Amino acid sequence: MDIIKEQLICTGTDRSLVRAELCVDSAAELPGKNDISGRTLAAGSLAWDISAGRFYGMKSDGTWVDQTAGSSVSAQSTSLNAPAGFDGVIDLASLGEVEPDVEGNPQGS
Repeated sequence: MDIIKEQLICTGTDRSLVRAELCVDSAAELPGKNDISGRTLAAGSLAWDISAGRFYGMKSDGTWVDQTAGSSVSAQSTSLNAPAGFDGVIDLASLGEVEPDVEGNPQGS
């Protein structure tokens, strides 16, 4: 799995919330929303399955949906170096005031 592009939504103490574009060799490599070290994938993240030529979009519950067939696909990996003990929750209050960027997306200050 490789990250092609990512958009920072906000940062926390241990992780950043990002909307990402990924490429995977097969659907079996689709990560869970907390499976990439230092990142939590946001809804709207996209993955390209190179072998099958399919695209998947992530729902807010972390489920990948095949954009052609409309069927849900479970993330297969369990961890890609996520910090031990991290429960996947980002305390937004700890970020302080959040200012929008030029496109109106919240950015950590």
